Amino acid sequence: MMKRMWIAISILTFALMLSLSMACADTLILPEDTVEIGDDAFYGTSATTIILPEHVTTIGDRAFGNSNTLCTVYVPDALMSREAAALQGSPNAHFVSLSQDWSALFNFTENENSVTIDKYKGTLTEVIIPGIINGKPVTVIGNGAFQNNRNITAVVIPEGVTQIGNSAFYDCNNLVDVSFPSTLRVLGSSAFAYCSYRISTSRFVLPDLLESIACTGSTSDTFHDCGAIKIVTPGSPTALLLSDFSGFNTVNENAYKKQWFTFDGCEDCRYLYFTENGVPALYLMKYLGTAAEFSIPAAANTVPDVIADNAFRSCATLTKLTIPEGVKTIGSYAFYECTALTDITFPESLAELGSNAFTNCGQNATTPFSFRLPDHISSVSMTNSTTDTFSNCKAVRIVTPGSDTAFLFSEKFRLNNPPNPDAAYPYYWFTFPGSQHEDLRYLYFDDTVNSVSVRVLHLIKYLGSAASVSIPAQAESLPVLGVIEAKAFQGNTALTSLVIPNGVTRFGRAAFADCSFLTDIAFPQTLKVLEENVFSGCGKVWHQQNINNTENNNGVYTFHLPPNIEDFVYQNSSLDTFHDCPANLTWDPGSTTSYTFRNKGYLQ
Repeated sequence: MMKRMWIAISILTFALMLSLSMACADTLILPEDTVEIGDDAFYGTSATTIILPEHVTTIGDRAFGNSNTLCTVYVPDALMSREAAALQGSPNAHFVSLSQDWSALFNFTENENSVTIDKYKGTLTEVIIPGIINGKPVTVIGNGAFQNNRNITAVVIPEGVTQIGNSAFYDCNNLVDVSFPSTLRVLGSSAFAYCSYRISTSRFVLPDLLESIACTGSTSDTFHDCGAIKIVTPGSPTALLLSDFSGFNTVNENAYKKQWFTFDGCEDCRYLYFTENGVPALYLMKYLGTAAEFSIPAAANTVPDVIADNAFRSCATLTKLTIPEGVKTIGSYAFYECTALTDITFPESLAELGSNAFTNCGQNATTPFSFRLPDHISSVSMTNSTTDTFSNCKAVRIVTPGSDTAFLFSEKFRLNNPPNPDAAYPYYWFTFPGSQHEDLRYLYFDDTVNSVSVRVLHLIKYLGSAASVSIPAQAESLPVLGVIEAKAFQGNTALTSLVIPNGVTRFGRAAFADCSFLTDIAFPQTLKVLEENVFSGCGKVWHQQNINNTENNNGVYTFHLPPNIEDFVYQNSSLDTFHDCPANLTWDPGSTTSYTFRNKGYLQ
């Protein structure tokens, strides 16, 4: 019966706490008429501080037991001996006497309803600031209260404190552990300047509802030259407040990096919020880890909208990275000089890629690698210069055929109209998923077909070394593969046979020039235009090696041309489409090809 009564008192106490003006989320102040605390009354409490009235006469066993959050229980002096029995299973908790004389440790000022800590006078390395002195709550840690104290390593600031004054912990350079109260609202200038100096592994978990903090990018900042990692709740007022300061300057990282914060479980990442169109956008400002494989945290509310400029710059250890869904922008130089980075998982949400974002990525790679890009990229830096997003990046860019991304890369090429297309293509070309495409590079261009402007896929380059190649046709309902571009296969001496799909209408200048062993071509029936030197020297070496080889027809090979050729180059000069090509050319009598060749004076 008694135990039930004490439990009832406990429940009543919790209900009363909600209406007590002096109570806060993590502090329980028991009613003045409470006289007995029964066994297990507050067993497993989530409070950090419990304050008993002077009139309590009994505290039962495990009354405050089994709590990982409880730090301090204020009790009448006569009950201090009940500490061990009452706190069983609460490893961080201890009793403090309500009548304890704090004047030996602190200078303090008693106000009408509160107390301000003016100066810490003790020599302890771990300090627990009392939550109540002479029956009044401690609400302010005054200016310079712990200033220049280099002995202190840890401090517990009690619930009820709402303000930490200017320079309160200034130059406490060994202070690495601070327990902040949820009631805290104001942090003064230089309050934690030079704390944890050069100790970058310490963590300050900041409360959610800060309203004032010094953030100017100067020596007066609350956390100026503080080595502690600032942990905040994503999207909290504190996180937004740390991001809202006048010192931000994207050119000078030192002006804002002391404002960086992180989230619990994200210690290698530093973040800030910036308002875009009235909505806070989360920026991943910097990755400070050294892992070979890293996944940007993707827990609720921690996914960044933007990977900021220089965020992973020169991260030489990084080889594999996963970027979560939700990331929309990768800033300039974000992965610049990540020379070992060869494996990136991009999110479909990605829309913008900044200048030099992947410059020199994968330069240390000894084997080919690829970046599979999302479908809806709408902005990319492509100027055919050293500022290009993928300047000097060894990755093969894989895109979805007909996607926004594929068209964007092609459009950038067309708009920039590079003066030397042969040199410029590698900054722009891409390939498609699937092993049949891995050695082929493409771009889309606007061509005129039957007097109508249409978007056509061009095969820009073949980079493989296979003897037999079958170029895949473009998928149905997507822009057709229409052109084998200039020099696409030029000088490929490994190639002996080639299959080209229907849909291709034009072979560009020198497309197969000096493919000296290419003797077997399956032409598309749609082919219409052959530009200069397309087959110059094609099959020539094979022919010379087999002139007297009866098994290979004495070096004779045949190109049977499709029926619809409307134009080719025949000037009886070095520009001829078939200049120095020993192939035996055949075509169907009466076909368009037959008329075209005869009209140009080329006899079968």
